[in-house]
Amino acid sequence: MAASAMASSSSSALLRRTVIASSSRHCASTSSAARLTATAQRHNSTSTSESSSASFPRPLPPLSKLTSRRGREPAPPSRIKPTTPTFFTAKPTYISLVLKLQSLLEQSRSLLQSADILPRDAKPPTTEEAALYEAQAEIAAEGGDMASVSMAKAMQKVQRQSPWKKRVEMSEGLGLTLSASQYRQLATSLTTLSRYNGLVQLHFAGNGEAPTAPHLGGAAVDQGTKLAQEMQSTLDEHRRDLGLNARRGDGFTTKSGVDEQGRIWAVGGRKDSSARVWIAPVSQATSGAEESQLPVGDILINGSPLSTYFTRQSHRESIVHPLRLVGLVGQFNIFALTSGGGHSGQAGAIAHGLSKCVVRYFEEKVATEEEGSVKREEWEKLRAGVRSTLAKDGVYKRDPRMVERKKTGLAKARKAYTWVKR
Repeated sequence: MAASAMASSSSSALLRRTVIASSSRHCASTSSAARLTATAQRHNSTSTSESSSASFPRPLPPLSKLTSRRGREPAPPSRIKPTTPTFFTAKPTYISLVLKLQSLLEQSRSLLQSADILPRDAKPPTTEEAALYEAQAEIAAEGGDMASVSMAKAMQKVQRQSPWKKRVEMSEGLGLTLSASQYRQLATSLTTLSRYNGLVQLHFAGNGEAPTAPHLGGAAVDQGTKLAQEMQSTLDEHRRDLGLNARRGDGFTTKSGVDEQGRIWAVGGRKDSSARVWIAPVSQATSGAEESQLPVGDILINGSPLSTYFTRQSHRESIVHPLRLVGLVGQFNIFALTSGGGHSGQAGAIAHGLSKCVVRYFEEKVATEEEGSVKREEWEKLRAGVRSTLAKDGVYKRDPRMVERKKTGLAKARKAYTWVKR
């Protein structure tokens, strides 16, 4: 009996402790839940008040508060808006010019195609066609007959050298240093734009006939007129002045001219040698005994006769070779000053300068005759024949071949040292 009483009392005590622990845990969980509920209610009330206050636009402060304390006007913004979209590029002026030329090309191409002047996907006009269109536009501006313009007259104004400014001049205009590839890209874009310029000036500059396109309205014609003016101003801005040669428009040979005594001079080069050559026509003999004899011109090299300065026959033959090609041996007195390189390079430089002198001689004959005269046409045919003959032979153009430089680790340009294993 005593054992049973002790077991019952212990079980009741254990039950009592379990009930007390469970009740205490329930109270703790209830109080924590109450605290969380209160915190959530406060958070919701705060967010509701903020959202309600942010939903309405706040009034701007008065202008008096925007001014400085001394009553001055509002301060300017700290960052000024860039004037061009290429402001943050490495070379903004160069990129702006490239984008402008591309835009003019696209506008001119689409305008000519929409006016049915050029077919779709057509290549730009050639240099000869562009020169003819520009000549016709000039004649139409003066009120003349465009049919009177021939290809030969138009090609007289085509310059053989590049008509655009040199890289140094264009770099100074843009305010930066242009690389060779960047200058080449600008020159190519300008040349392509000039080939479209003739057609645009002829049809939309107000000088020639309007394009016969039924779907082309007055707005398109006005747009074409503005485009023609912008194209012409852009090309004139980057065109370089070639001096007397450009003003006369005769297309003279580069690095040549006429001195005060009337002698033709030109500069030639070969390898590391350079030469300046003068020629003067030999006066024809008037006596009957000398009429049957061909005049023989003297050739002086650095003040010495040709046979004295050049002892090799091959060098002497290479100098006289341009005259033999065109059949003018003995027709000119020749004097040359040469320096640099050896005898082979100097002989090539003199031959190059002599061929340029001969072509320049005929160009001067063409320029002195009146426009449209028979003599001018004859001299023009002779000039074209002489120049084509010398150009086909290759003596009219400077020989670009040079000695290849020595390489590091090699005996010469390509010769290597004998390889030794050990």
